[in-house]
Amino acid sequence: MLWDEANDTLDIRGATAAGPGKLKLSTGELTVVNGDILGRIDFQAPLEGSSSDSRLVGASIWAEADDAFSGTNNETDIVFATGSSETAAEKARLSKDGRLGVGTSANTSGAVDAKLHVCGAGQDYGGINLH
Repeated sequence: MLWDEANDTLDIRGATAAGPGKLKLSTGELTVVNGDILGRIDFQAPLEGSSSDSRLVGASIWAEADDAFSGTNNETDIVFATGSSETAAEKARLSKDGRLGVGTSANTSGAVDAKLHVCGAGQDYGGINLH
């Protein structure tokens, strides 16, 4: 790892010319069950001068177990969260089987029911909604 002071950047570089840099986030959980978070990145401005909402986590990305892990299962979703006068909350989810849900947390089941599942304004389109 290299710290670039001039650009305030942490550079994670692979050991060889052909090897990529890699960042691994992991859990210490011994028994992973549905809903457990395996790793998370939060984006925040904790020193922002306006205080209150401006200092809350504005966006997050996390890996969430979609079922209890076992010797033959590690089903995991990637969740994208953003904030709007609140701590970031789920707005989109890429499911274990490659389905993308946008606004699906508003869906009563919270499930991603199609390859592209869009929910909005109290309606569940269950597919693609173009405006």
